[in-house]
Amino acid sequence: MAREAVFSHLDALDALHAQAQVLDLFAGTGALGLEALSRGVKHATLVDSASQAVALCKKNASLCGFTEKTTVVGMPVATFLTKNLQDFDIVFIDPPYDFPPHTLTDILDQLLPRLSSEASVVVESAKRAGPPVFPSGFEVYRSKAYGDTLLTFAYPL
Repeated sequence: MAREAVFSHLDALDALHAQAQVLDLFAGTGALGLEALSRGVKHATLVDSASQAVALCKKNASLCGFTEKTTVVGMPVATFLTKNLQDFDIVFIDPPYDFPPHTLTDILDQLLPRLSSEASVVVESAKRAGPPVFPSGFEVYRSKAYGDTLLTFAYPL
């Protein structure tokens, strides 16, 4: 239900267009980035530090027929953000629910220069932890709970 809400919202914003570059941080299975590809975006970069997750992202991209439209990166998110120079239009951030809030805020701060002017950022977190703290430079415009999950939407200022 939460995933459908994310994509319905992005579709309403016309964010899922044919030129969109997607970044899926803490990708896990790659489901969010691959779903965006199935809805017509140009390319998805899936980032996770766990070797099992990297292998699963590659396998799932192949099974979906998106190998050519997907880049899978096996490294910590913070390291990726310091090395990457590409701009992104849609960013999904789905860290483990026990991820330290201050570290998430640091990652959002690192992400800011890598966002296009019309970018959408979606953070999935545990409802019990409350909404993530976004650094200056972001405008949070929507936050909605789905069961134990809290979805927070923001864009760069």
